Amino acid sequence: MKYLLNIFIFLDLISLSIFSQELQKDQTDIKKLMFNSNNISTVIYNYGSIGRPGGLADIEDLVWDGLGYMYEFGPLISAEVVSDYGDTIHITSDSFVSPSEGDYDPSSIQKWGWLPIPGYSNPNSPEIANSLNTDSWAADWNLWPGEYGPGKIVANSEAYYVMNDFSNAEFSYSPSSVNSAMRGLGISSAVRVYQFGGGLKDALIINYTFTNEGDKNLSKVYFGFQADPHIGGVGDVLDDVVRIVNSANENPLVKGTLVRNTIYSKDADAKGRGGKRPRILSFKFLETPHDLGLTSFHAPAWGSVEPKDDEQMWEFFTDGIDTINYLYNKPGDNVINFSTGPFTLNANETKTVKVALFFSNDFTDLLSDATYIMLHHNWALIVNEIAAQDGDENFHIELNSIEDKISDDYEISWTYSGSSSDVKVFLEYSNNKGLDWFPLAVDLNPNENFIWNTNDVNDGVNFILRIVAYNENNPKEYFYDNIDKRFTIDNTNFNAQPELEIKTSFSDTTITSSPFTIDWISEDADNSNLEIKIDFALNEKGPFTNALTKSFPNGTNFFDWDLKNLPNAVNYFLKISASDGSKDSTLITESFSVDIFQSSLTSANVKRFNGNATPFINIQIVDETQLTNDEYNILFHVNESEKTFDIKNVTTNTLLLSDYNVDENISTSLIDGMKITIKDSGNDIDYNKTRYVSNSANNIKYSIVFPPILGSTKVKLDNDYLIEFNDFNKLEDGSWANPITVETLIGNVSAPFSVWNIKGEAPNFELKEPAPFVLYEPEPNFNNNGQWDVGESLILQPQGSTGPTVSYQISFDIEYELF
Repeated sequence: MKYLLNIFIFLDLISLSIFSQELQKDQTDIKKLMFNSNNISTVIYNYGSIGRPGGLADIEDLVWDGLGYMYEFGPLISAEVVSDYGDTIHITSDSFVSPSEGDYDPSSIQKWGWLPIPGYSNPNSPEIANSLNTDSWAADWNLWPGEYGPGKIVANSEAYYVMNDFSNAEFSYSPSSVNSAMRGLGISSAVRVYQFGGGLKDALIINYTFTNEGDKNLSKVYFGFQADPHIGGVGDVLDDVVRIVNSANENPLVKGTLVRNTIYSKDADAKGRGGKRPRILSFKFLETPHDLGLTSFHAPAWGSVEPKDDEQMWEFFTDGIDTINYLYNKPGDNVINFSTGPFTLNANETKTVKVALFFSNDFTDLLSDATYIMLHHNWALIVNEIAAQDGDENFHIELNSIEDKISDDYEISWTYSGSSSDVKVFLEYSNNKGLDWFPLAVDLNPNENFIWNTNDVNDGVNFILRIVAYNENNPKEYFYDNIDKRFTIDNTNFNAQPELEIKTSFSDTTITSSPFTIDWISEDADNSNLEIKIDFALNEKGPFTNALTKSFPNGTNFFDWDLKNLPNAVNYFLKISASDGSKDSTLITESFSVDIFQSSLTSANVKRFNGNATPFINIQIVDETQLTNDEYNILFHVNESEKTFDIKNVTTNTLLLSDYNVDENISTSLIDGMKITIKDSGNDIDYNKTRYVSNSANNIKYSIVFPPILGSTKVKLDNDYLIEFNDFNKLEDGSWANPITVETLIGNVSAPFSVWNIKGEAPNFELKEPAPFVLYEPEPNFNNNGQWDVGESLILQPQGSTGPTVSYQISFDIEYELF
């Protein structure tokens, strides 16, 4: 009795790409996060630092406007303690990971200083826990553990981790009498890193909430930082200038205490890498224990002082603000060291240090930024919706009504009904309905009005105002009020930019029907009508094809987009533009998919009439009324650079499509009611067609695997095979009763089957030739015995092969008791 096993293999249309995946080598709890949810982009680490040695220039250092500004920035904590031997010593714990800068044991392997505590992120995620990626969260977090309560996310992006300095075993000091493993100062710190939008879009805000976990009180503690800036980019470090904004500053713009003690660094010649103009990087304490603020500052030459030098750090921290050093106010390659203190930190006591790193275009902008950040970091719970108000009723304030359209000098007034007399008024505006905010006035009195010169801002239709009354001694006590409507600024000598907002959401969208309605709002302060253009493309960078050009009145408008004739595709983009004839505003949507069809056919409905191509073909029926009974041919063209196909209507002898790219993510446009997508599936086993073709009731089980065990060169062949089984009876000596002699590369063997490379399709197998193979004989007792035995595999080879090139490995399992 014969059994026929027919094996079908796809033709490889496209070369396979093999991607090497980097293994996670670091099995510690150290993690990082690319933080880029506002205008700043940087890498933060869960041992306290921003940036690290070896980071990619202008990518992984502190980047703003495409230019790197800082190599590394890390927290330091220092305290005076009595050692286990009764000596007064100074211990500093740092976060710097290079042994040349940070503290390590003598082997330079064990870090002495800040290290992360496990349990505050997903151990299987490489990222620090962050509000944008729930996969980075610890398993028991159902909500984001926000600073202001579970689930309260107040910034564009937030990161959270906890670290301690228990590894710092440099000195004979035990902060705990019951936990001998606790070394260092016994300090832990919860760290929150924020990136806000609006007026804080150029700032990074970091909150260190640290606790004395030991049972010894610390009577003299400093918390500080060391920064290594390179204003102008990597390599442009010799002309950095460092200064402090303080009451003695010669610039008359410095007023009040909000900007005082802001440290800033700039480039002396204002020329950076690639000719790019660098701006100003600033550092400012926002919150310190007992409101001490900045108490020490030094700008030593790079390489002259390292954080691992405990005594030098202590000397810097206790030495006050140094504006005499030769690098202060003079160009050079320097580091910046600053701190706050001294303060006490008793056993189990917790205190907070909050610091801001921010960028400004110039010194005037710096003063505005420092003021805004110093106030607004206290007001994270303010919401931006029109007519919103909330806060401490002791500071209740409300804006008075405003006209729908204003211009030139305009008086803004308000009503203060709060009971507190320690009050100042902060006024700010948004020009895009609350997305971004800009300060107008900082320290107004509650009973005065403000004259706004609207010529200082660009005209627009989406302005709103906000007023905040706050305790001038404690800005965390405040009340705010947003104006109850948006208004227009329209000055006669200025042509406003058209304003455009797409109302239709395209995020994670698949369009499955046509037409599809696109909604938007287009408005202009000067014009009642705008020209709207809607273009589409399969790539964010184009090329774009126009779908609509038409004039629309100001307000909400829509367009019904007919996609029936367009290709179905995984990625589409829309570009919508509004123009007044001289100024344009353009928005590009997020990617979305189009998949419009009524039913579908697959490759099973397609017959190969020539060649050996076996692609996966998906035929989507979009309009049944356009279907014909015609026959179509698909002809493939393959060369080194591309793979394309033609579609021809054979019945009418009409070429419908020529040289269309093979792309599994993009179908054809509508052809006689159909859209056709072709996927290059590569060589592989077609398990749907691999089967027994006669005498299906048998007891032979088979398996086909790739790569095989034997052979040096292993390839997936594009042939079809037929294995024809014979008699499975054996003689007493174990040989086959009616063997077939099969020729292999290493000689003839007897087997109960023959192997054929077939040229025809089932059931016509007359076009066939012997297929070469080698045996895999794992059992030593049957090795090289001149026959195939149960348990041995045959490994196919290319036709005419004379070398070690091999392909699929086929094994059979036969149950003899059924014969």
